[in-house]
Amino acid sequence: MKKFWNKASAMPIGALAALMGAATLSNAWNTLGFGWVRAVTMTAAAAVWLLFLGKIIFSPGSFAAEYAKVVPASLYGAFSMLLMILMMWLHQWIPHTARYVFLAAAALHAAQILVFTFRNVLRGFKIETFLPCWFVTYNGIMVSTVVGPKHLAWAGNIILYYGLAVYALLIVCMVVRLIRASVPPQFLHTTAVVLAPVSLCLTSYLNVEPAPRIAVAFTLYGMLLLSLCYIIVNIPRYFAAAFNPAFAGLTFPMAIGTVASLRTSAWLDGEGFAALGALVKQAAGIQLWLTTGIIAFVLYNFARMGARALKS
Repeated sequence: MKKFWNKASAMPIGALAALMGAATLSNAWNTLGFGWVRAVTMTAAAAVWLLFLGKIIFSPGSFAAEYAKVVPASLYGAFSMLLMILMMWLHQWIPHTARYVFLAAAALHAAQILVFTFRNVLRGFKIETFLPCWFVTYNGIMVSTVVGPKHLAWAGNIILYYGLAVYALLIVCMVVRLIRASVPPQFLHTTAVVLAPVSLCLTSYLNVEPAPRIAVAFTLYGMLLLSLCYIIVNIPRYFAAAFNPAFAGLTFPMAIGTVASLRTSAWLDGEGFAALGALVKQAAGIQLWLTTGIIAFVLYNFARMGARALKS
């Protein structure tokens, strides 16, 4: 058992982020009636989440060493984000337990925001490690308002407007940073994360706000399209590199972007913009096709890495 946990402790946090992306994408497939896809994906995601829980408990040294680095530390927001997604899947069978664990996961993510801010902003900010993956920590808590807003009561509005405010602040700073300073090659794929926060903001806004304003929704969707175009333009650069754990940066952003487009399409239909809703749904179909291919590629390569690690 000790040998197993020693090998499991070497699993990078990117693997968990990739399964979070796959779990999110399975929710999009589920809305189209493919429930088995969701069930298989959620089961796999739960298994990987449990592996990381075991890593934290049984290999605290490995966890601490990884968390001491800024980029992996920012991605550890995926731990609580995936737990929230899993709880909403399990809610159909264990509603009360799932709800309480869901709320605990949201609280855990809030703690992650505070710890990360203290360690990497207040105590020692470095422009080199100020990368789009920071959005995983700062906007990741909005997964709670995407998958389970009814469980949050009054806190849902606080999370929504916190998320909108922090996105507005960070995206301006991030764009300036990406223009003025190059991104280290090993972190290139984290630039794709720019799609995630705006997608979370848009979906949360439509879920939480009882009367969404068309101007706000259209502005957020426009930002989503710009972010998506940025990723598509950079796909040749992303895939020119040899596979590494940073490829996980492509998964959740593309998946939540697809979910956001499907949610926007449904909202437009409800508001009487049937033609525009149909257009956005077709765009979401292209996103679904592209995202499925990307996530399948990333998961396959993580599986190969894991198999090699177990054999060694």
